[in-house]
Amino acid sequence: MDSLISALSKLFTQAYEQGVADGRNQQAVDHKMIGRKDFYSEFGIKVDTFDKHYRDKEGFPKPEEDGK
Repeated sequence: MDSLISALSKLFTQAYEQGVADGRNQQAVDHKMIGRKDFYSEFGIKVDTFDKHYRDKEGFPKPEEDGK
């Protein structure tokens, strides 16, 4: 019984580690810049709502000085 538990533990550990490695190799989010006129069609949030609740929040992504 101990060998079965040990084998299963090793199998689960390998599967977990492989899942973590696979996740690190995949891009989770497709990054792109959009203009204000496309904001509602992309996210379903009105521009004034975005401005009020998100735009100036600390940590919210902003374009770099060169516009990228």
